Amino acid sequence: MMNYSKGICAFYDSDVLESLSASAVNLWHLLLHINNRERWTLEFVVASNELKIKGSLSESAFQRAREELVANGLMTYRSRGSNLAPDY
Repeated sequence: MMNYSKGICAFYDSDVLESLSASAVNLWHLLLHINNRERWTLEFVVASNELKIKGSLSESAFQRAREELVANGLMTYRSRGSNLAPDY
């Protein structure tokens, strides 16, 4: 089980932070908050629209940020079909 404070500290201590865009950092914080709200489940479901709205991200900024986080090993997600929210 992760701890919110330890997660943030580990993120800012990591070497990948320098290579991330502000949108990716914003999305990572939002996903951390949602996972904390879900009581640190291994996987959780959240709608992309919720992430875009709460993160003030356009569709293209959201897509780029999500791919940055995946490419840097900071998260994974799995599509569940066109009308279903993905697993993170």
